[in-house]
Amino acid sequence: MLIDGFGGLLSAFTDRGGGFAQGLDVWLDTIQTVITDGRQVGIHAVITADRRNAVPARLHASISNRLILRQADEASYTEHGIATARAKALDLASGRGLWHGDATMQVACVSADDHGRAQAVALADHAATAPATGSSITTQPLPDHVALAALVLRDLPALQAIIGQGDLTGAPVVADLTWTHFVVSGPPRSGRSTTLSTLAEQLAGDHDVWVVGPASSPLARPNGAAPPNAAFGRATAVQPLLDQLATLLDMGTPRRPQVLLVDDLDVLDDPMLMMTWDRLAKHDDLRVCAAIESRSLQGFSQNPMLAELRRARAMLLLQPADAAEIVQSTGARVSLRPGVQMVPGRGVFLADRRPTVVQVATSLPG
Repeated sequence: MLIDGFGGLLSAFTDRGGGFAQGLDVWLDTIQTVITDGRQVGIHAVITADRRNAVPARLHASISNRLILRQADEASYTEHGIATARAKALDLASGRGLWHGDATMQVACVSADDHGRAQAVALADHAATAPATGSSITTQPLPDHVALAALVLRDLPALQAIIGQGDLTGAPVVADLTWTHFVVSGPPRSGRSTTLSTLAEQLAGDHDVWVVGPASSPLARPNGAAPPNAAFGRATAVQPLLDQLATLLDMGTPRRPQVLLVDDLDVLDDPMLMMTWDRLAKHDDLRVCAAIESRSLQGFSQNPMLAELRRARAMLLLQPADAAEIVQSTGARVSLRPGVQMVPGRGVFLADRRPTVVQVATSLPG
């Protein structure tokens, strides 16, 4: 494991990590465990840093092999344990340093040209022709935009749908509604409606999908036409459709799974709908996927459907401000790796309190 510029890596995490900087200690503990315990299983680490203080003391103490190259001043040598008298006499050329603080060593080059660019080219050429010697662990940052078409899995069971791409593994993240409702929470323009649209696109074929929301909902006219079994507007506009669904459920178990998508549930928190929400919340044959603003998820409400959704075992919190918000919303303590950028459509998916950072996929083209 090669880490080039440990101080820069640490700075990137703390500077751009937003509210998740408190997860830095967990990350450092993990790195130290890999470095100290990894040697026993064949994992070796090489770390570079531009100054002594760039490497935390607990990590620095666990590394015994040290090469000290030319420093900016004599004081920098003493920080590495070099005696002051020895530091004054040092005149190190490029690539020359002290091995274990004592022996003078000249670092070898991988190319005839000692320029950094030439050595990088030589390494790349060697890597391209070198035979594979075993498995490798690779990962890459989550893309800011994920197409659902690239993630679609065949033969997903009923009441299951992909919501996006997971961090670290890059694998599709599936929401399982078999035994629970699904809540999508986040600030305005965080991707809540996009998530519902992605679910609707996948569930429409084998499920009866009902959609309600305010008149401003992006789901009102996808691809220029209103979806079937949909109503948008104020309480008076959506109540007939919700009553129709409740009556259908009152008649017995439907032949196909029934899924209700609610965009901006907090906007539909109207006294006129309370009785209807109560009827729907009592039916075990209905699965509800509701989008709601973060502050409304935590606030007081007499809506029986919202009370039911707060107990859901599947939740997606888009663009959470920090780990404290996740605890307040779900009660789950989540340790996220620092440096995760919470762009629109990105959040923390909790399935039975197990967290996964996910980038929501955009729905299939119409």
